[in-house]
Amino acid sequence: MIELLLKTSESEDYCPFPSQQMKVSGRVLAVSLALAFQYAGASRKLPHGPPEDPPNEPGEVETPDLGDLIRLLRDESTGVPILTEVVPAGKECYEEGVEGGCCLWPLASEDCAESCVMVKDGYRVINPDYIDATCAVTPPCDTCTMETDFGRISSARAPADMFDKSYDEAIALLRQSVCQLYEEPSGRLGYFAELDGIPEEYTIDSPLSNLALYREVMTTGVLDLASDLFPGSTPPLTHLASTFFGAAFDKTGSINMDTVVYTNAIFDLPATTVLPTKCIDIRGEVMGEVAARNKCFIDYSEEPLGTYNYDRAQNFAGLPNPPYVPGGATQSGVFEFLEEATAPPALTFHIANAGIFEKVFPSDPFAGEKAALSFAKAADDTRAVINFMHNWPVPSDYVTPRVCTRVQATLYNLYIASLQVPKNINAGAEERELLVTVGNSGRDTAKDATVVVTGIVQTKDGTMLDPIELGYSGTDDTLEVDATESFDLDPAETVTFTGFVPVELTMGGEGSTINWIAEIVPRSAGEDIMPDDNIMTEETAVKRGAKAPKKLRAL
Repeated sequence: MIELLLKTSESEDYCPFPSQQMKVSGRVLAVSLALAFQYAGASRKLPHGPPEDPPNEPGEVETPDLGDLIRLLRDESTGVPILTEVVPAGKECYEEGVEGGCCLWPLASEDCAESCVMVKDGYRVINPDYIDATCAVTPPCDTCTMETDFGRISSARAPADMFDKSYDEAIALLRQSVCQLYEEPSGRLGYFAELDGIPEEYTIDSPLSNLALYREVMTTGVLDLASDLFPGSTPPLTHLASTFFGAAFDKTGSINMDTVVYTNAIFDLPATTVLPTKCIDIRGEVMGEVAARNKCFIDYSEEPLGTYNYDRAQNFAGLPNPPYVPGGATQSGVFEFLEEATAPPALTFHIANAGIFEKVFPSDPFAGEKAALSFAKAADDTRAVINFMHNWPVPSDYVTPRVCTRVQATLYNLYIASLQVPKNINAGAEERELLVTVGNSGRDTAKDATVVVTGIVQTKDGTMLDPIELGYSGTDDTLEVDATESFDLDPAETVTFTGFVPVELTMGGEGSTINWIAEIVPRSAGEDIMPDDNIMTEETAVKRGAKAPKKLRAL
């Protein structure tokens, strides 16, 4: 299984799905198509489409204490920080009388004085003689630390519901692809949507969408897409996650282990993930006192992440997937790009194709067995290819089309768009209207669907009374008690059903509540891709009521 997400793009290319207003209760963990396909963060045929920035006012969110976010010495396998061996200078971290354990060990900048630097595990780090008992770097070495660059990844501080929405939109589009999904040369995922009967290519290029996909995969350990949507085998978890991270980053930035691990902390992934974690005590100053704090990290050395031995040449030999360039007898590992054909002043360009690895990473065959370092390298390689494609884009009218391998499954997405009931009602009131609007935002027609609106009375003393159900009567889009007629819903179609509150539901007495549940139920062949959208609830308060009549039996 695999999952994906998308967000609105500023690309002018047309996306074939209409916007729809839908009301969704809570987070849909499976694929929520709820807020429809509002250009859904994809750009047609332009894999380098313009980036999406987070909202100007994302709202206040509580984020974990991340310290100074400086570059640190880390274990290349686990991603966990390697701590100083002595602090303060000359004393063992856990020597009797030394409180708080060991300090984080900062990396040293290239322009740092040699007296401030020592080499540890192949990295330039701050000499611990200049790290005091509070773990602060002291003069003259205090200017030698390096800040971690986040770029657009800093949007990880945005509210969780923004990522939930982006993920749900993306995964819905991917699941409804009319053809098998594809991986473009950088590894980003793409899908096909049908426009006037013709499959069109779209790439998930929104940084926010890719970051949301990363967050979901690293939280749940899965991506909820059927394996038959992929050509060949489903890409492994680490491949997908590192690609999502790289696609979310600035094209011209640089991703390292610190970028990845700090982003995990911003998302609070060590506390929420199903993936393995490792916790250590880290010395630091807390509320003016030196103490050890226990911090946890995703452990990249353990399964299912620990098997990730990234090989740059091997990775790009399998992209794009499926191969499509130069057309006809396609070759794996080859992509197309714009290239200078003649030099100035008569500068001209032509469309060229070459190996991805050879063109973007000449003479740099990285291959590593350290999982955390491999993960960061893979993410940065995705970023590098995206940057190359952005700088040397093939005009959209000349892009070699990908092969569409049709997906045969019937896919629809039924949902409750709204449930409108009286907020208050008097006992014995008649002819109080209720309305329920249902729709299908899926790819195919949903046949033989039924809609049921159930009212359950809870009296003031908490007694639950027998439910009363209203369903489609079969005529004039009306609801009647105990009716069960079915109907068809075409793609992008919505229907509003109208009924009246049964007077029996108002007789629970003053202070009673009518609990409403509206549900649309698919009964035809095919798959409803977002079943969590099929239910909506509301309440009606009963005023000036009488006692419940005998015919209303307690459950």
